[in-house]
Amino acid sequence: MWSPRQNILMGLFVFFMAAPTSIAQSTPPSAPKPAAAGRDAVRACIEQLDIFPCERAEKLRLPPKDKAEVLIYKYSAGPLCSPELPLDKALKLDPQNVLAYFLKAEAILCTGNRDAAIPLYIKAIELNPEWKPYYVDVGLLMNLGCAGCDSIVLKTWQLALESSPDNPRVLAGYGNALLTQKKTSEAQAMFRKALERNPSDAGAAFGLCQIYLDSPNLGSYRPFCETAIPGISDSELGSLAYQLEQKKDYSLAETAYRRAITISTRDSLKSNRLNLAAVFLYENKAGEAAKIYRDYLATNPDDAGMWMDPYANALEQSGEIKKAEEEYLSAVDLHYDCGTLSGLGGFYARLQDAEARRNLRQQIRPPRSVGVRR
Repeated sequence: MWSPRQNILMGLFVFFMAAPTSIAQSTPPSAPKPAAAGRDAVRACIEQLDIFPCERAEKLRLPPKDKAEVLIYKYSAGPLCSPELPLDKALKLDPQNVLAYFLKAEAILCTGNRDAAIPLYIKAIELNPEWKPYYVDVGLLMNLGCAGCDSIVLKTWQLALESSPDNPRVLAGYGNALLTQKKTSEAQAMFRKALERNPSDAGAAFGLCQIYLDSPNLGSYRPFCETAIPGISDSELGSLAYQLEQKKDYSLAETAYRRAITISTRDSLKSNRLNLAAVFLYENKAGEAAKIYRDYLATNPDDAGMWMDPYANALEQSGEIKKAEEEYLSAVDLHYDCGTLSGLGGFYARLQDAEARRNLRQQIRPPRSVGVRR
């Protein structure tokens, strides 16, 4: 969404400059009257954006709107993602306070509750038409999914488009919303408009990449996918790389996985590396695949039962036959099942070594503890 601290300050400035009753537009009289003292205290809270002047101002008897503004600034001076209780108080004092809705939406979004935050963002924008360009951010939140958004998401994007008709970010986001609702032709048109305005827009390129991957008759997907790869998220890259694998476009899948690895979170880094190793095997880059498996097993020994067999396969393909045999045997020792035995048997069959096959027959005899009569 927006950078909370920057946008809090920006929004407060816009609001106090625009509102005819705002503190920023008042001119305190020279006489030290009680009302002037109250305004000075509120002004100190606003200008210093510090919790202590705001607490002093909060103790004074102030008009409801002034008290609401103090509560808002006091909240803004505190830690980000604080509980929104002061904002609820501000809204009771001033139910039309745009910043209270905005900041409450930010606080709720910090908890991950998009469904509850989105209506508050919309309310804030409706109260302050100067914030219409932020419909794009609301639309992007809706694109991530929320209960009840299907009926309003396209309307929200239409409002965003009316506010910023040439913004590639709006066009790409609108295109994704249309694509989600199976309006493929309209989505394609939006993505193309976005690329006309910014040929390197990754979001729009990724949208067209997805459409062309699903509809080969439209033409080559590669130009759009290549444009998308440098700018999309690691989860999108993982999904794209998998689709490219299914298309047997292993070189572009490798590019996508390599890019994903450079930006991966800790949770997705392992899977992206292992997926890249599998692509290397398809590309006859077995040595590079073996290195990935070896590094992975060195740091994740508990996963040896699952990944030693692929590691052995990579070693075999790279020509390290003796080392491959050791790893196939170790895989059977660690994980005695049909899969590892099949891997070892296939290895020996490929060697066409009669002595090795005799060794295999010894290897597949069940252990005595199994209780099978031999």
